[in-house]
Formats: sequence, structure tokens, C-alpha cells
Amino acid sequence: MNASYPNILMILTDQQQRATMGTYGNPVVRTPHIDRFAESATVFENAVCAMPVCVPSRCSIFSGVFPHTHGVNDNYHSLPRRFPTIAELLIDHNVRTGYIGKFHLDPWREVLPQRGFEEFYRSVDDDYTLDRDFPLYGLCHYSQWLVEQGYAPDANETQGRFSREFTVSLPETQSKAAFVSREACRFLEHRRNEQFFLVCGFLEPHNPYHSPYDHLHDPSDIALPANFHAEPLPNWPERNIRFQQWARECAHEDTICYDTADKWRDLIARYYGLCHLLDRHVGRILDKLEELNLDRNTLVVFTSDHGDMMGSHGMYMKSMMYEESQGVPLLVRHPSYGGGRVIGEPVSQVDLVPTLLHALGADPPPHLQGQSLMPLLAGERDEDSEAVVCCEWNGVIQRMFSKWPLFADVKNNCIRSVRTQRWKLNVNPGDISELYDLLNDPGEMVNLIHNPACRPTVENLFQRLREWQRNTGDTLELTQP
Repeated sequence: MNASYPNILMILTDQQQRATMGTYGNPVVRTPHIDRFAESATVFENAVCAMPVCVPSRCSIFSGVFPHTHGVNDNYHSLPRRFPTIAELLIDHNVRTGYIGKFHLDPWREVLPQRGFEEFYRSVDDDYTLDRDFPLYGLCHYSQWLVEQGYAPDANETQGRFSREFTVSLPETQSKAAFVSREACRFLEHRRNEQFFLVCGFLEPHNPYHSPYDHLHDPSDIALPANFHAEPLPNWPERNIRFQQWARECAHEDTICYDTADKWRDLIARYYGLCHLLDRHVGRILDKLEELNLDRNTLVVFTSDHGDMMGSHGMYMKSMMYEESQGVPLLVRHPSYGGGRVIGEPVSQVDLVPTLLHALGADPPPHLQGQSLMPLLAGERDEDSEAVVCCEWNGVIQRMFSKWPLFADVKNNCIRSVRTQRWKLNVNPGDISELYDLLNDPGEMVNLIHNPACRPTVENLFQRLREWQRNTGDTLELTQP
């Protein structure tokens, strides 16, 4: 092991809203292990994903470039080979790599070791293996483990798979979260004397919104989000209206339309149960790290690929430019720096690759579009409340929504979002753009785009957005709103 540089442990959850743990101010959800970890870490209050949907976001997390650069704009395409993952960038640095859980950078070959993570790879999802490829690839590692436990695949396809609906009904000891933590602990035991880069990709708290902790929280004790509303707001883009209508009128997966407050409370309670399940097994990994004395030389990153609306604005799931969807938790613990710091400066997940390369003493390739967060972690530079980060949507409606006619005339909408610590501007070509004062309106309830007093803010943010487009090669044509 190179004692000069740390190991890396990245814990990546799926569809986890930032405000689903105590450290981000949630007094209800039970996440004691993550909260304890946060006490020794740096907490980024305003981290943003590159695009609020799984595969495009993950491609940016692991490649360090934005979706308009890598070209992956939906969940059914793979990261092009010309953009190496951080694991591939570390191939010549004698770092042992491991990936356990949901990968989702090459969705049609989820079960195969790939993209630099060949050293130790344990997959948990069969959902993306094509029927024609199933005889070649077979069941994922998690499903093979379930068969060893005596379970039989339940899915109705001729190939025979375990559906997500079935696996979320299993006892905790047979859950995907338990499998990920079990395999992570095994990896740490085996690689304790070597320098490693391990990613633990949890599916939780992604839908289906069920777990062994469905009844941990009483729905009657759950408060609806402060920005919950069942009708469109003034100056709302048509796309927002359709997503709200979809949640209220169009059943998805569990055949429930969320058209009453009680249904929303029940959904949020189950989502919190998933967060608790996740927390238990994140804690198991962190405890093993400490037991092996690896915490003294391991940089730990905790984040999620994007958030979940979970009732905010009467919506759920992802794809929106609101904080609940584009915002992500980001906790970073470096063994050389003290914890307990909270950073309000907005940062992007595109910054993670250059940060980790910096921490490992590796030179960042010139094509990266983020910047290292190491100076912030080390306290070597002051926060910049006027720093901007950008998030994008590239006009591809996800397959789960495409069958619904109500999305027909908004499915090709492209959006560019730029935010500082205080302000957010969403530029929606062909629709109403949005300006929110996040300091005074954290729920993004009042669109100030037509407020004359805010014109200087709109102009400033738009110019900074255009600068970002030039710097990153984004060719989407935008007109100042």
C-alpha cells in the first residue's frame, strides 16, 4: 500500500433526496450511522448532480464530464469508451478496484465486470439484461446468492429472474442492501493490505418503495413537505404541470395514484423505511472499515446519483430541476483533515473524479470538466457563495413516462439550470423559465422570472450559464429569458 495516498471508498445510493438524514435537518427519518459519519466528515449542503436521472448522472460521476459531452441522455445507453471511468484512469497506479451493487453505466451488461472494475465485481440487478443475452450472462451475483439461499426466481419471463417487487419483500438478511454490505466487508478483509478503490452501489431508496421497514414510521406522524401542493403554481412551465398531473392521475409500479394526502404520507413513510435500511448497511461497512483500522487511511465519499421529489410540488421520482430532484447528499471524510465542517458553496458531482485523482496524487486528464474539491476539504481556500454549478436536461423523456400521452408535447424539452448558493435560474427554451431565491424561498414556490427587480440577477446568471456552455462545449441554443 502507498502510505502517501489514501484508499477510496465511495458509497453511492440511488434516488436519495438530500433531506433524508438527520445531518441535513430531517428530524424523523432514522439514519444514525450516516449521521455519526457526518460528524467526522465535511458536509456539502448544496451539491448538485449533472442530470437528474440514473445513467446520465452516473456516467458523469465516474467520467468527470457532463451529459452533453459524454452523450448519454437516458437510461438505455452506455458510457462511450472514449470517456474513461476513474477506475480506468487508475489502472496504471496499482490500485485494487472493486464495485459491488448497482452499476448502471452499461445497463445492458450490468452483470459483467467492466470499465476498470475487473478486480472485484458483484452485481445485484437483472432488470437490464436483454432477454436475448440472458442465456449468455445468466443471473447477477445477488440472484445467484438468493438461489443458494433456496429462493426461486419469480419473474414471468421464460429466462426466470427475480423481480424487484419480489426482492423488496424479502427479510432484511436477504435484501440487496445486506448483500452489498456483506460483499463490501469481504472486499475490505481481503484487500486490507493493498491500496484500493471500492464503490458500493446501493439500489435503495429507489422505487419500488418497499422494504422490511415499511412500518417503521407511522404515516400519521409524517408531515407533508412544506412545498407540497396539488395544483400548479403561477408561472409554472408546462413540463412541471405534466409531472404533477402524472403523479396524481397515472399509476406506476404499485398501481397507486397519489391523489390524497394520506397516500403521500404512506409513500413518504415507506421511503424513510428504505433510508433506514440503507443506513443500517452503510453502518455495517463503516464499522468494518474501523474494525480493520482502515478508516485511518481511507477517503470516504457518500452521495447519491440524484434525488427524489417525494411529494414536493405534488411529484415523486426524478427528472425535475427542483432541489429535491437535482440536489444530492454529499459527505466526504478525508483521513488527514478534521470533520464537522459544513460547506454552503454549491458543487457538482462532476467534481468528484478530479477530487479523487487529486487525493491519489494522479494527474487529471485535460478533458475533465470539473474541479478538485480538495482545496475546500483542506481549508486551503475560502468558500465562494457566488460560485455557480450547472445541471442539465437533454430532451429525452424516460421510458417509464413515454407511454403516457400527457407528456407528448413536453418530451423533447431541453433545460439548463444554473445556481449559486442563493439563486437558481432554469432556462426552458420554448416554455416558461424559472428564477428562484433559494435563501428566502427554499421550497421554490415563487417564480421570480417576470419580477422587474430581478432582471439584473437573471442577466448575470444567464451570462454565467453561457460561459459554462462555452467552457464545456454545450451547443444548446439559449435565449436570455
